[in-house]
Amino acid sequence: MRKLLIPAIAVIMLLTACSLTGTGTTRPESLSAPTGSSSDVATPVPAHPTTPKPRPVPSVTLSLPKQSVTSGDQAHLKYDSSNVPAGSRAWLELDYGTPPRWKYVESLGAVAGVATLPGLPTGLYRFRVAILNGIAVVATSASQYLSVVQPPSSSCGICQIFSGAGGAIAGFVLDKAWPWIVQAGKWVIGNLPRPD
Repeated sequence: MRKLLIPAIAVIMLLTACSLTGTGTTRPESLSAPTGSSSDVATPVPAHPTTPKPRPVPSVTLSLPKQSVTSGDQAHLKYDSSNVPAGSRAWLELDYGTPPRWKYVESLGAVAGVATLPGLPTGLYRFRVAILNGIAVVATSASQYLSVVQPPSSSCGICQIFSGAGGAIAGFVLDKAWPWIVQAGKWVIGNLPRPD
Protein backbone atom coordinates (compact mmCIF):
# COMPACT_ATOMS: atom_id res chain seq x y z
CA MET A 1 0.00 0.00 0.00
CA ARG A 2 2.84 2.31 0.90
CA LYS A 3 4.54 1.47 -2.36
CA LEU A 4 1.47 2.61 -4.32
CA LEU A 5 1.11 5.89 -2.45
CA ILE A 6 4.59 7.10 -3.29
CA PRO A 7 4.12 6.97 -7.13
CA ALA A 8 0.64 8.48 -6.79
CA ILE A 9 1.98 11.37 -4.73
CA ALA A 10 4.78 11.89 -7.25
CA VAL A 11 2.29 12.04 -10.15
CA ILE A 12 0.12 14.56 -8.27
CA MET A 13 3.15 16.73 -7.51
CA LEU A 14 4.27 16.62 -11.15
CA LEU A 15 0.85 17.67 -12.42
CA THR A 16 0.70 20.49 -9.87
CA ALA A 17 4.15 21.73 -10.91
CA CYS A 18 3.16 21.73 -14.63
CA SER A 19 0.02 23.74 -13.98
CA LEU A 20 1.97 26.36 -11.98
CA THR A 21 4.81 26.80 -14.48
CA GLY A 22 2.61 26.76 -17.61
CA THR A 23 4.65 24.09 -19.29
CA GLY A 24 3.29 23.15 -22.67
CA THR A 25 1.41 26.43 -23.18
CA THR A 26 2.33 29.33 -25.45
CA ARG A 27 1.78 32.99 -24.81
CA PRO A 28 -0.22 34.87 -27.44
CA GLU A 29 1.69 37.40 -29.52
CA SER A 30 -0.58 40.23 -28.41
CA LEU A 31 0.44 39.71 -24.77
CA SER A 32 4.17 39.53 -25.39
CA ALA A 33 6.27 42.47 -24.26
CA PRO A 34 7.58 44.84 -27.00
CA THR A 35 11.17 44.17 -27.93
CA GLY A 36 12.08 47.46 -29.66
CA SER A 37 12.70 50.92 -28.26
CA SER A 38 10.17 53.77 -28.41
CA SER A 39 12.14 55.39 -31.24
CA ASP A 40 11.22 52.50 -33.54
CA VAL A 41 7.56 53.51 -33.49
CA ALA A 42 6.66 55.71 -36.52
CA THR A 43 5.21 59.11 -35.61
CA PRO A 44 3.14 61.19 -38.06
CA VAL A 45 4.99 64.15 -39.61
CA PRO A 46 2.95 67.37 -39.61
CA ALA A 47 2.24 68.65 -43.12
CA HIS A 48 3.82 72.01 -43.91
CA PRO A 49 1.34 74.52 -45.38
CA THR A 50 2.17 75.41 -48.98
CA THR A 51 2.32 79.07 -49.98
CA PRO A 52 -0.40 79.78 -52.55
CA LYS A 53 0.84 81.02 -55.90
CA PRO A 54 0.00 84.68 -56.61
CA ARG A 55 -2.94 85.14 -58.95
CA PRO A 56 -1.92 86.60 -62.36
CA VAL A 57 -2.71 90.30 -62.64
CA PRO A 58 -5.04 91.30 -65.51
CA SER A 59 -3.46 93.73 -67.98
CA VAL A 60 -4.26 95.45 -71.27
CA THR A 61 -2.10 97.34 -73.77
CA LEU A 62 -3.01 99.94 -76.41
CA SER A 63 -1.01 101.09 -79.41
CA LEU A 64 -1.68 103.50 -82.26
CA PRO A 65 0.12 102.74 -85.53
CA LYS A 66 -0.12 106.45 -86.38
CA GLN A 67 0.11 109.13 -83.72
CA SER A 68 -1.12 111.80 -86.13
CA VAL A 69 -3.85 111.71 -88.79
CA THR A 70 -5.53 114.26 -91.00
CA SER A 71 -8.94 115.59 -90.05
CA GLY A 72 -11.63 113.40 -91.55
CA ASP A 73 -9.35 110.36 -91.94
CA GLN A 74 -9.89 107.20 -89.97
CA ALA A 75 -7.49 106.28 -87.18
CA HIS A 76 -6.62 102.71 -86.23
CA LEU A 77 -5.76 101.31 -82.84
CA LYS A 78 -4.60 97.91 -81.65
CA TYR A 79 -5.20 96.51 -78.18
CA ASP A 80 -4.44 93.26 -76.40
CA SER A 81 -5.08 91.87 -72.91
CA SER A 82 -3.98 88.99 -70.71
CA ASN A 83 -5.18 87.24 -67.54
CA VAL A 84 -8.62 88.85 -67.72
CA PRO A 85 -11.69 86.99 -66.36
CA ALA A 86 -13.92 85.14 -68.79
CA GLY A 87 -16.81 87.22 -70.06
CA SER A 88 -14.91 90.53 -69.88
CA ARG A 89 -15.36 93.25 -72.49
CA ALA A 90 -13.13 96.06 -73.76
CA TRP A 91 -14.17 99.72 -73.89
CA LEU A 92 -12.46 102.69 -75.47
CA GLU A 93 -12.20 105.70 -73.17
CA LEU A 94 -11.54 109.36 -73.99
CA ASP A 95 -10.05 111.90 -71.59
CA TYR A 96 -12.15 115.01 -71.05
CA GLY A 97 -10.79 118.04 -69.23
CA THR A 98 -8.24 118.60 -66.50
CA PRO A 99 -7.84 116.72 -64.21
CA PRO A 100 -8.48 113.67 -66.42
CA ARG A 101 -12.07 112.49 -66.51
CA TRP A 102 -12.35 109.31 -68.51
CA LYS A 103 -15.56 108.70 -70.44
CA TYR A 104 -16.60 105.53 -72.26
CA VAL A 105 -16.99 106.40 -75.93
CA GLU A 106 -17.16 103.04 -77.70
CA SER A 107 -17.58 99.37 -76.86
CA LEU A 108 -14.82 97.34 -78.50
CA GLY A 109 -16.35 94.00 -77.51
CA ALA A 110 -13.60 91.39 -77.56
CA VAL A 111 -10.70 91.83 -75.13
CA ALA A 112 -8.17 91.90 -77.98
CA GLY A 113 -8.26 93.13 -81.55
CA VAL A 114 -8.05 96.10 -83.89
CA ALA A 115 -10.53 98.98 -83.99
CA THR A 116 -11.09 101.84 -86.40
CA LEU A 117 -12.06 105.32 -85.26
CA PRO A 118 -14.18 107.53 -87.49
CA GLY A 119 -12.84 110.84 -88.80
CA LEU A 120 -12.33 113.31 -85.97
CA PRO A 121 -12.18 117.12 -85.91
CA THR A 122 -8.80 118.75 -85.44
CA GLY A 123 -7.40 118.53 -81.95
CA LEU A 124 -5.34 116.44 -79.57
CA TYR A 125 -7.12 113.35 -78.21
CA ARG A 126 -6.08 111.09 -75.36
CA PHE A 127 -7.38 107.52 -75.42
CA ARG A 128 -7.07 104.41 -73.29
CA VAL A 129 -8.70 100.96 -73.17
CA ALA A 130 -10.51 99.63 -70.10
CA ILE A 131 -11.42 95.98 -69.50
CA LEU A 132 -14.71 95.51 -67.66
CA ASN A 133 -16.08 92.37 -66.09
CA GLY A 134 -19.70 93.19 -65.46
CA ILE A 135 -19.47 96.70 -64.02
CA ALA A 136 -16.05 96.18 -62.41
CA VAL A 137 -12.96 97.61 -64.11
CA VAL A 138 -10.29 94.90 -63.99
CA ALA A 139 -7.57 96.59 -66.08
CA THR A 140 -6.77 99.83 -67.89
CA SER A 141 -4.08 100.49 -70.47
CA ALA A 142 -1.57 103.30 -70.54
CA SER A 143 -2.99 106.31 -72.38
CA GLN A 144 -2.07 107.16 -75.98
CA TYR A 145 -2.33 110.53 -77.72
CA LEU A 146 -3.77 111.03 -81.19
CA SER A 147 -3.17 114.32 -82.99
CA VAL A 148 -5.70 115.25 -85.68
CA VAL A 149 -4.47 118.00 -88.01
CA GLN A 150 -5.88 120.00 -90.92
CA PRO A 151 -5.23 118.74 -94.44
CA PRO A 152 -2.10 120.32 -96.02
CA SER A 153 -4.18 121.86 -98.82
CA SER A 154 -6.30 123.87 -96.41
CA SER A 155 -6.37 127.58 -97.31
CA CYS A 156 -7.04 128.62 -93.72
CA GLY A 157 -3.60 129.60 -92.41
CA ILE A 158 -4.80 130.37 -88.91
CA CYS A 159 -6.56 126.98 -88.82
CA GLN A 160 -3.27 125.24 -89.59
CA ILE A 161 -1.58 127.10 -86.75
CA PHE A 162 -4.25 126.05 -84.28
CA SER A 163 -4.59 122.49 -85.55
CA GLY A 164 -3.48 119.32 -83.83
CA ALA A 165 -1.35 119.56 -80.73
CA GLY A 166 -0.81 123.30 -81.14
CA GLY A 167 -4.56 123.87 -81.14
CA ALA A 168 -5.06 121.74 -78.04
CA ILE A 169 -2.29 123.55 -76.15
CA ALA A 170 -3.50 126.99 -77.26
CA GLY A 171 -7.05 126.11 -76.24
CA PHE A 172 -5.87 124.93 -72.81
CA VAL A 173 -3.85 128.10 -72.20
CA LEU A 174 -6.68 130.32 -73.41
CA ASP A 175 -9.15 128.50 -71.18
CA LYS A 176 -6.96 128.99 -68.09
CA ALA A 177 -6.01 132.60 -68.92
CA TRP A 178 -9.44 133.82 -70.01
CA PRO A 179 -10.54 135.15 -66.55
CA TRP A 180 -7.34 137.19 -66.33
CA ILE A 181 -7.84 138.53 -69.83
CA VAL A 182 -11.35 139.64 -68.93
CA GLN A 183 -10.14 141.35 -65.75
CA ALA A 184 -7.35 143.10 -67.63
CA GLY A 185 -9.84 144.29 -70.24
CA LYS A 186 -12.12 145.72 -67.56
CA TRP A 187 -9.19 147.53 -65.94
CA VAL A 188 -8.12 149.04 -69.27
CA ILE A 189 -11.64 150.17 -70.08
CA GLY A 190 -12.11 151.60 -66.58
CA ASN A 191 -8.92 153.66 -66.86
CA LEU A 192 -9.53 155.12 -70.30
CA PRO A 193 -9.55 158.94 -70.29
CA ARG A 194 -13.09 160.29 -70.33
CA PRO A 195 -13.95 163.11 -72.73
CA ASP A 196 -14.80 166.43 -71.03
